[in-house]
Amino acid sequence: MQATILLATFALEPRRYKAIYYSLQGKQTISNLFASHEYGLLDQFHLYPKLKWNDYQAALSQLEKEKLVIIDQTRAEAKLTSAGLVRQTGLLAQGFWPTAYRYWQMGPAEEQWERLLLAVQVVSNYQHQIVHYQPLTEHLLIQRQVKAWLKKIGTAGGQNFVLELGLALAQLPEQAALIIANSFWSDYDAGIPGPTLAQALSLTPAELQLAQFNSLGLLLSLIRRETLRYPILQQLLPMPQTPLNRSADWTYHQVLTGKSWSAIVTDSRLKEGTLREHLLQAALLCPDFSIEAPAVQQLLKADPESFFSQRVQEIITARSSRTGGEQTQ
Repeated sequence: MQATILLATFALEPRRYKAIYYSLQGKQTISNLFASHEYGLLDQFHLYPKLKWNDYQAALSQLEKEKLVIIDQTRAEAKLTSAGLVRQTGLLAQGFWPTAYRYWQMGPAEEQWERLLLAVQVVSNYQHQIVHYQPLTEHLLIQRQVKAWLKKIGTAGGQNFVLELGLALAQLPEQAALIIANSFWSDYDAGIPGPTLAQALSLTPAELQLAQFNSLGLLLSLIRRETLRYPILQQLLPMPQTPLNRSADWTYHQVLTGKSWSAIVTDSRLKEGTLREHLLQAALLCPDFSIEAPAVQQLLKADPESFFSQRVQEIITARSSRTGGEQTQ
Protein backbone atom coordinates (compact mmCIF):
# COMPACT_ATOMS: atom_id res chain seq x y z
CA MET A 1 0.00 0.00 0.00
CA GLN A 2 1.03 3.65 -0.31
CA ALA A 3 2.73 4.34 3.01
CA THR A 4 1.66 7.99 3.33
CA ILE A 5 -2.02 7.01 3.27
CA LEU A 6 -1.50 5.55 6.75
CA LEU A 7 -0.75 9.06 8.03
CA ALA A 8 -4.49 9.71 7.93
CA THR A 9 -5.02 7.07 10.62
CA PHE A 10 -2.49 8.34 13.18
CA ALA A 11 -2.27 11.34 15.50
CA LEU A 12 0.23 13.11 17.73
CA GLU A 13 -0.98 10.91 20.61
CA PRO A 14 0.19 7.27 20.51
CA ARG A 15 -2.17 4.78 18.88
CA ARG A 16 -2.00 0.99 18.80
CA TYR A 17 -0.87 0.25 15.29
CA LYS A 18 -2.22 -3.31 15.32
CA ALA A 19 -5.68 -1.97 16.18
CA ILE A 20 -5.50 0.37 13.18
CA TYR A 21 -4.45 -2.52 10.95
CA TYR A 22 -7.34 -4.66 12.16
CA SER A 23 -9.73 -1.75 11.67
CA LEU A 24 -8.62 -1.16 8.06
CA GLN A 25 -8.79 -4.90 7.40
CA GLY A 26 -12.22 -5.20 9.03
CA LYS A 27 -11.66 -7.56 11.96
CA GLN A 28 -14.81 -7.34 14.06
CA THR A 29 -13.88 -7.85 17.69
CA ILE A 30 -15.22 -5.60 20.40
CA SER A 31 -11.73 -4.33 21.24
CA ASN A 32 -11.08 -3.43 17.59
CA LEU A 33 -14.42 -1.68 17.30
CA PHE A 34 -13.69 0.38 20.39
CA ALA A 35 -10.24 1.28 19.09
CA SER A 36 -11.79 2.34 15.77
CA HIS A 37 -14.31 4.43 17.68
CA GLU A 38 -11.60 6.03 19.81
CA TYR A 39 -9.46 6.85 16.76
CA GLY A 40 -12.36 8.16 14.68
CA LEU A 41 -12.01 5.36 12.14
CA LEU A 42 -15.32 3.52 12.52
CA ASP A 43 -16.67 4.83 9.22
CA GLN A 44 -13.55 3.66 7.38
CA PHE A 45 -13.68 0.19 8.95
CA HIS A 46 -12.94 -2.54 6.38
CA LEU A 47 -11.37 0.02 4.04
CA TYR A 48 -8.55 -2.36 3.07
CA PRO A 49 -9.97 -5.89 3.52
CA LYS A 50 -7.12 -7.46 1.53
CA LEU A 51 -4.33 -5.63 3.37
CA LYS A 52 -1.52 -7.98 4.39
CA TRP A 53 0.24 -7.58 7.72
CA ASN A 54 3.68 -7.61 6.06
CA ASP A 55 2.66 -4.83 3.68
CA TYR A 56 1.27 -2.79 6.56
CA GLN A 57 4.48 -3.25 8.56
CA ALA A 58 6.58 -2.24 5.55
CA ALA A 59 4.53 0.94 5.14
CA LEU A 60 4.94 1.79 8.83
CA SER A 61 8.69 1.20 8.59
CA GLN A 62 8.89 3.52 5.61
CA LEU A 63 7.07 6.27 7.54
CA GLU A 64 9.44 5.80 10.45
CA LYS A 65 12.44 5.95 8.13
CA GLU A 66 11.15 9.23 6.70
CA LYS A 67 10.69 10.53 10.28
CA LEU A 68 6.95 10.97 9.83
CA VAL A 69 6.01 8.63 12.68
CA ILE A 70 7.66 7.39 15.86
CA ILE A 71 7.13 3.70 16.60
CA ASP A 72 7.30 2.24 20.10
CA GLN A 73 7.79 -1.48 19.53
CA THR A 74 7.52 -2.29 23.24
CA ARG A 75 4.06 -0.76 23.57
CA ALA A 76 3.10 -1.58 19.97
CA GLU A 77 2.17 2.07 19.40
CA ALA A 78 2.92 4.73 16.83
CA LYS A 79 2.41 8.48 16.72
CA LEU A 80 2.93 11.29 14.26
CA THR A 81 5.97 13.50 14.42
CA SER A 82 5.53 17.23 13.82
CA ALA A 83 6.71 16.63 10.25
CA GLY A 84 4.19 13.80 9.96
CA LEU A 85 1.38 16.08 11.10
CA VAL A 86 2.32 18.66 8.46
CA ARG A 87 2.40 15.94 5.82
CA GLN A 88 -0.92 14.53 7.01
CA THR A 89 -2.57 17.95 6.87
CA GLY A 90 -1.33 18.51 3.33
CA LEU A 91 -2.51 15.11 2.17
CA LEU A 92 -5.97 15.41 3.68
CA ALA A 93 -6.37 18.85 2.13
CA GLN A 94 -6.42 17.07 -1.23
CA GLY A 95 -9.80 15.63 -0.30
CA PHE A 96 -9.11 11.98 -1.07
CA TRP A 97 -9.77 10.47 2.38
CA PRO A 98 -13.26 8.87 2.28
CA THR A 99 -14.96 10.93 4.99
CA ALA A 100 -18.32 10.67 3.19
CA TYR A 101 -18.30 6.89 3.23
CA ARG A 102 -20.05 5.09 6.11
CA TYR A 103 -19.11 1.42 6.08
CA TRP A 104 -21.74 0.30 8.57
CA GLN A 105 -24.56 2.09 6.74
CA MET A 106 -23.33 1.59 3.15
CA GLY A 107 -21.58 -1.77 3.07
CA PRO A 108 -18.11 -2.65 1.74
CA ALA A 109 -16.87 0.25 -0.41
CA GLU A 110 -14.90 -1.88 -2.86
CA GLU A 111 -17.88 -4.15 -3.56
CA GLN A 112 -20.30 -1.25 -4.05
CA TRP A 113 -17.84 0.46 -6.38
CA GLU A 114 -17.28 -2.69 -8.47
CA ARG A 115 -21.04 -3.24 -8.65
CA LEU A 116 -21.59 0.28 -10.00
CA LEU A 117 -18.78 0.08 -12.57
CA LEU A 118 -19.87 -3.34 -13.79
CA ALA A 119 -23.48 -2.18 -14.17
CA VAL A 120 -22.38 0.76 -16.31
CA GLN A 121 -20.22 -1.53 -18.46
CA VAL A 122 -22.99 -4.09 -18.94
CA VAL A 123 -25.70 -1.53 -19.74
CA SER A 124 -23.45 0.41 -22.12
CA ASN A 125 -22.35 -2.74 -23.93
CA TYR A 126 -25.93 -3.95 -24.23
CA GLN A 127 -27.10 -0.63 -25.66
CA HIS A 128 -24.32 -0.79 -28.26
CA GLN A 129 -24.90 -4.48 -29.03
CA ILE A 130 -21.54 -5.63 -27.68
CA VAL A 131 -22.04 -9.23 -26.62
CA HIS A 132 -18.58 -10.69 -26.00
CA TYR A 133 -16.41 -8.88 -23.46
CA GLN A 134 -14.41 -9.28 -20.26
CA PRO A 135 -16.29 -8.09 -17.13
CA LEU A 136 -14.54 -5.33 -15.20
CA THR A 137 -14.55 -7.43 -12.04
CA GLU A 138 -13.61 -11.05 -11.49
CA HIS A 139 -15.75 -11.12 -8.35
CA LEU A 140 -18.25 -13.87 -9.26
CA LEU A 141 -20.84 -12.89 -6.65
CA ILE A 142 -20.91 -9.31 -7.94
CA GLN A 143 -21.23 -10.59 -11.51
CA ARG A 144 -24.23 -12.70 -10.47
CA GLN A 145 -25.77 -9.82 -8.55
CA VAL A 146 -25.51 -7.42 -11.49
CA LYS A 147 -26.84 -10.08 -13.86
CA ALA A 148 -29.85 -10.67 -11.59
CA TRP A 149 -30.38 -6.90 -11.26
CA LEU A 150 -30.34 -6.40 -15.02
CA LYS A 151 -32.78 -9.27 -15.53
CA LYS A 152 -35.11 -7.77 -12.95
CA ILE A 153 -35.15 -4.24 -14.36
CA GLY A 154 -35.32 -5.29 -18.02
CA THR A 155 -34.44 -3.27 -21.11
CA ALA A 156 -36.46 -0.22 -20.09
CA GLY A 157 -34.85 -0.40 -16.68
CA GLY A 158 -31.42 -0.15 -18.26
CA GLN A 159 -32.42 3.07 -19.96
CA ASN A 160 -33.91 4.40 -16.73
CA PHE A 161 -30.68 3.45 -14.94
CA VAL A 162 -28.77 5.79 -17.24
CA LEU A 163 -31.28 8.56 -16.57
CA GLU A 164 -31.18 8.05 -12.79
CA LEU A 165 -27.41 8.00 -12.76
CA GLY A 166 -27.20 11.19 -14.80
CA LEU A 167 -29.69 12.92 -12.50
CA ALA A 168 -27.79 11.79 -9.40
CA LEU A 169 -24.43 12.95 -10.73
CA ALA A 170 -25.93 16.34 -11.52
CA GLN A 171 -26.89 16.70 -7.84
CA LEU A 172 -23.48 15.77 -6.45
CA PRO A 173 -20.64 18.22 -5.81
CA GLU A 174 -18.78 18.88 -9.05
CA GLN A 175 -15.59 17.11 -7.97
CA ALA A 176 -17.42 13.96 -6.86
CA ALA A 177 -19.48 13.82 -10.06
CA LEU A 178 -16.34 14.29 -12.15
CA ILE A 179 -14.53 11.47 -10.36
CA ILE A 180 -17.41 9.00 -10.71
CA ALA A 181 -18.30 9.84 -14.32
CA ASN A 182 -14.71 9.67 -15.49
CA SER A 183 -14.14 6.34 -13.77
CA PHE A 184 -16.74 4.55 -15.92
CA TRP A 185 -15.51 2.19 -18.61
CA SER A 186 -17.18 0.09 -21.27
CA ASP A 187 -16.09 -1.68 -24.42
CA TYR A 188 -17.83 1.06 -26.42
CA ASP A 189 -16.34 3.99 -24.48
CA ALA A 190 -13.08 3.32 -22.65
CA GLY A 191 -13.34 6.58 -20.72
CA ILE A 192 -10.29 8.05 -19.01
CA PRO A 193 -7.56 5.65 -17.80
CA GLY A 194 -7.09 5.63 -14.01
CA PRO A 195 -3.50 6.94 -14.06
CA THR A 196 -4.55 9.82 -16.33
CA LEU A 197 -7.47 10.73 -14.08
CA ALA A 198 -5.26 10.53 -10.99
CA GLN A 199 -2.70 12.83 -12.58
CA ALA A 200 -5.38 15.33 -13.57
CA LEU A 201 -6.53 15.45 -9.95
CA SER A 202 -2.96 15.63 -8.58
CA LEU A 203 -3.48 12.30 -6.82
CA THR A 204 -1.64 9.02 -6.83
CA PRO A 205 -3.56 5.93 -8.08
CA ALA A 206 -3.95 4.78 -4.45
CA GLU A 207 -5.33 8.16 -3.41
CA LEU A 208 -7.67 8.19 -6.41
CA GLN A 209 -9.23 4.92 -5.26
CA LEU A 210 -10.04 6.47 -1.89
CA ALA A 211 -11.39 9.60 -3.59
CA GLN A 212 -13.64 7.33 -5.65
CA PHE A 213 -14.94 5.73 -2.45
CA ASN A 214 -15.57 9.17 -0.97
CA SER A 215 -17.52 10.20 -4.08
CA LEU A 216 -19.44 6.93 -3.93
CA GLY A 217 -20.34 7.72 -0.33
CA LEU A 218 -21.87 11.01 -1.44
CA LEU A 219 -23.83 9.17 -4.14
CA LEU A 220 -25.13 6.55 -1.70
CA SER A 221 -26.16 9.24 0.78
CA LEU A 222 -28.15 10.94 -1.98
CA ILE A 223 -29.81 7.66 -2.97
CA ARG A 224 -30.76 6.94 0.64
CA ARG A 225 -32.22 10.44 1.14
CA GLU A 226 -34.28 10.43 -2.06
CA THR A 227 -35.52 6.86 -2.26
CA LEU A 228 -38.46 7.51 -4.59
CA ARG A 229 -36.29 9.24 -7.17
CA TYR A 230 -33.67 6.47 -7.47
CA PRO A 231 -35.39 3.06 -7.28
CA ILE A 232 -33.11 1.37 -9.83
CA LEU A 233 -29.92 2.65 -8.24
CA GLN A 234 -31.19 1.44 -4.88
CA GLN A 235 -31.70 -2.04 -6.29
CA LEU A 236 -28.19 -2.04 -7.74
CA LEU A 237 -26.48 -0.62 -4.65
CA PRO A 238 -28.34 -2.13 -1.68
CA MET A 239 -27.29 -0.87 1.73
CA PRO A 240 -27.38 -2.90 4.95
CA GLN A 241 -30.65 -2.82 6.87
CA THR A 242 -28.66 -2.93 10.10
CA PRO A 243 -24.97 -2.49 10.96
CA LEU A 244 -25.18 -5.52 13.27
CA ASN A 245 -24.54 -9.14 12.41
CA ARG A 246 -27.44 -11.59 12.72
CA SER A 247 -26.66 -12.67 16.28
CA ALA A 248 -26.12 -9.15 17.62
CA ASP A 249 -29.20 -7.93 15.77
CA TRP A 250 -31.31 -10.62 17.46
CA THR A 251 -30.06 -9.57 20.89
CA TYR A 252 -30.66 -5.88 20.26
CA HIS A 253 -34.11 -6.60 18.84
CA GLN A 254 -34.99 -8.40 22.07
CA VAL A 255 -33.88 -5.32 23.99
CA LEU A 256 -36.05 -3.06 21.83
CA THR A 257 -39.14 -5.18 22.54
CA GLY A 258 -38.88 -4.11 26.17
CA LYS A 259 -37.83 -7.46 27.63
CA SER A 260 -35.89 -7.55 30.87
CA TRP A 261 -32.25 -8.57 30.76
CA SER A 262 -32.94 -11.77 32.68
CA ALA A 263 -35.61 -12.76 30.16
CA ILE A 264 -33.23 -12.14 27.25
CA VAL A 265 -30.54 -14.27 28.89
CA THR A 266 -33.06 -17.05 29.49
CA ASP A 267 -34.32 -16.97 25.88
CA SER A 268 -30.82 -17.05 24.43
CA ARG A 269 -28.42 -19.96 24.16
CA LEU A 270 -25.43 -17.62 24.31
CA LYS A 271 -23.28 -16.67 27.26
CA GLU A 272 -24.28 -13.53 29.10
CA GLY A 273 -20.91 -11.95 28.31
CA THR A 274 -21.53 -12.47 24.60
CA LEU A 275 -24.93 -10.83 24.89
CA ARG A 276 -23.33 -7.82 26.57
CA GLU A 277 -20.86 -7.58 23.70
CA HIS A 278 -23.81 -7.53 21.31
CA LEU A 279 -25.23 -4.54 23.14
CA LEU A 280 -21.86 -2.79 23.11
CA GLN A 281 -21.75 -3.28 19.33
CA ALA A 282 -25.24 -1.82 19.07
CA ALA A 283 -24.24 1.16 21.21
CA LEU A 284 -21.23 1.77 18.97
CA LEU A 285 -22.87 1.22 15.59
CA CYS A 286 -26.52 2.22 15.96
CA PRO A 287 -26.90 6.05 16.05
CA ASP A 288 -30.30 5.73 17.74
CA PHE A 289 -29.20 3.21 20.37
CA SER A 290 -31.92 2.96 23.03
CA ILE A 291 -30.15 3.55 26.33
CA GLU A 292 -33.57 3.91 27.99
CA ALA A 293 -34.61 0.34 27.13
CA PRO A 294 -35.41 -1.65 30.31
CA ALA A 295 -32.70 -4.27 29.74
CA VAL A 296 -30.01 -1.63 29.21
CA GLN A 297 -31.09 0.33 32.28
CA GLN A 298 -31.12 -2.87 34.31
CA LEU A 299 -27.49 -3.55 33.39
CA LEU A 300 -26.38 0.03 33.99
CA LYS A 301 -27.98 0.21 37.44
CA ALA A 302 -26.85 -3.26 38.50
CA ASP A 303 -23.17 -2.36 38.19
CA PRO A 304 -22.44 1.26 37.19
CA GLU A 305 -18.68 0.65 37.40
CA SER A 306 -18.61 -2.38 35.12
CA PHE A 307 -16.82 -2.39 31.77
CA PHE A 308 -20.20 -2.52 30.03
CA SER A 309 -21.67 0.44 31.91
CA GLN A 310 -18.58 2.58 31.56
CA ARG A 311 -18.25 1.97 27.83
CA VAL A 312 -21.94 2.59 27.10
CA GLN A 313 -21.87 5.88 29.00
CA GLU A 314 -18.71 6.94 27.16
CA ILE A 315 -20.29 6.18 23.79
CA ILE A 316 -23.51 8.05 24.56
CA THR A 317 -21.61 11.04 25.99
CA ALA A 318 -19.32 11.22 22.95
CA ARG A 319 -22.29 10.95 20.59
CA SER A 320 -24.23 13.66 22.42
CA SER A 321 -21.21 15.99 22.33
CA ARG A 322 -20.71 15.38 18.64
CA THR A 323 -24.40 15.87 17.82
CA GLY A 324 -24.53 19.05 19.90
CA GLY A 325 -21.48 20.39 18.09
CA GLU A 326 -23.03 19.67 14.72
CA GLN A 327 -26.26 21.41 15.69
CA THR A 328 -24.47 24.59 16.74
CA GLN A 329 -22.45 24.88 13.54
